[in-house]
Amino acid sequence: MKSLFLKTKQLLQKKQPLQKKQPIIPPPQPIQLLMAPSPLTIPEILERIFSYVDEYTLSKSVILVCRLWHQMNQHLVLRELIWDTHVPVDNIDKILSKLAESSRLKWFCEWGMDSVASWNKLMGALHESMIQKQSPSMQLCSNSLRELEFRTNTSIAANLFDAIPFPPTLTSFKFVVQEGSCSFSFGRFLENCPLLEEFHGEVATGNLFLLGYLVPSNLGERSLQLLPLRSLVLRNANFAQSSLEELLLVTPRMKELKLIGLRNARAETAQDILETDSNYSRVHLIQHIQSLPFMLNSFHFSVFHQFLNEPEDNGMQSSLSPSETGRSLLTPDLTPSMMREMGMGANFVTSLELYWCRTSKCPSTSLLLHRFLCFSPHLLHVKTSNITFQFEHFDIHRRSPVTDSSGTVYVQTGVWACTNLRTLHLELHGHGQFQMNNDVHSRIVFGYISTVCPRLQDLRLSVPQICRVQDGVYFNRLNVRLKGGFALLSRLKYLERLCVSFNDELDCNPSHVNWMLPSGRTAEFRAMRQKSVALWDSTIREEKLKLKDPAEMTRLCLMDKDVLRWGELETTAKRELWRLGLLTEVKAVLELMESQDFECWPLLHKVSLKGGFEQEPEACLRSLFPPNKMTLN
Repeated sequence: MKSLFLKTKQLLQKKQPLQKKQPIIPPPQPIQLLMAPSPLTIPEILERIFSYVDEYTLSKSVILVCRLWHQMNQHLVLRELIWDTHVPVDNIDKILSKLAESSRLKWFCEWGMDSVASWNKLMGALHESMIQKQSPSMQLCSNSLRELEFRTNTSIAANLFDAIPFPPTLTSFKFVVQEGSCSFSFGRFLENCPLLEEFHGEVATGNLFLLGYLVPSNLGERSLQLLPLRSLVLRNANFAQSSLEELLLVTPRMKELKLIGLRNARAETAQDILETDSNYSRVHLIQHIQSLPFMLNSFHFSVFHQFLNEPEDNGMQSSLSPSETGRSLLTPDLTPSMMREMGMGANFVTSLELYWCRTSKCPSTSLLLHRFLCFSPHLLHVKTSNITFQFEHFDIHRRSPVTDSSGTVYVQTGVWACTNLRTLHLELHGHGQFQMNNDVHSRIVFGYISTVCPRLQDLRLSVPQICRVQDGVYFNRLNVRLKGGFALLSRLKYLERLCVSFNDELDCNPSHVNWMLPSGRTAEFRAMRQKSVALWDSTIREEKLKLKDPAEMTRLCLMDKDVLRWGELETTAKRELWRLGLLTEVKAVLELMESQDFECWPLLHKVSLKGGFEQEPEACLRSLFPPNKMTLN
């Protein structure tokens, strides 16, 4: 039996091979990788990144991403309070109740309006707010007033700054005095506001007297304390240049210095300034800046009634910032030789700023500016201030009506080469037989800009209420009605800021402008616009017949000689400009608005249609069309 058991065991071992014993493997341990820290988690790097982001994006997008981003940028999002004197004084108390929670205050008083009552209410509210925030429970409040901006007329300009209780938390102060002169103690102001980074002071027609020394007395001659001032812009100012040079010694963060149309104290008396030397030297100031351990990003220096010595001054200015591609000039300095110099060889100018000292006179630089725009393809930013740009430059087809065609002299027209323009600030004038008071004029303006500059982000068009030239006084206006073609601007898909001064009351139905909001594209408002467009049928038929006229077609083919750059345009661009000034163009845009996927100005967040400060589109339309002022035209 035993032998049988052994044989069976041997047989089984032959049929079943021996299995190898598997080693015991311990469970895997978690692998710890040394991950490099992300830039989006390092506060120092994030702070640097956010410094390049505009305030609107910070408030609408960035602070909503995560808790860290919210905590880092909450103090950068300012709560804004806009006080426009169009609001009745009796209803202003509700607005003032928000002052304690506001970080930015803007006060606007239109020229000719009574501002005393509203100004007194504002000063009282500011004093009360200052007392509240000086209490121990309010010292750490994050919504302290940090930015002030005033635009006022002459009725309170004389004692404007004596009554303002400037808070020590102020970082930005801007003001524009439309009429008259005013005085300001700049050094004493810096003593009260040691955190100030931005100061912009402008007097439109008078003098801005900066009294005493610009350096605050509490710094001392041997003090190592420095000021955080980064931007100083003065217009029609009057001060001692030696005091400004002392100020630059204690402002190493200065990046923007613009001294526009400086005035000599000997020409306009001011007791505190006559004792100092107010002779200005551009060469001496530039040499002083070159000796300082910082470099300016933006610089302008001009003296009223003094012109540039072009070769010498241009070379010195370029040495301040060798990589600067912008030019900033007082209008009399815009000479043909200056324009030729800027356009020689490869045109490198990307930014052009022009200034003028007085609004009552009209400098003759319109043609030079227009020609420069026609031959400057790299321009991105054009900002002009109180200078003439004649409407006729836009009227490339001569479609604007004139009262008497005999003896009419047309200015040169052309198509701008700066099709990538991002910023356009322009003051429009219409002289002689070309006063802008017709729907066609408005259609030509809005159609030209929206066709030639489709990438605009910041558009400001102003029309002076009164324009005085040698041959008379002219009153111009742009038309906001549907026939005026304001809707043509809806083709600017990248528009972020829009400011168009219509001057007069908007005597139109809200449906003529509320297409910019989703609430204005309801079935009711669409029907109102369609009713208005239906009245244009006969005019549109006449326009189509005229375009097919052989004489008109021949004229369009021969425009190369009359219109700058017309021969360089592609066929598509010519076809778009052929309809300039016609109702057909406006009707096509309004029909496009009827589509469900239409979105008007998706990036727009600041609008002003009657001067004053820009507001959100909803707030702007509410101020233009209060319930008691709506008309049904």
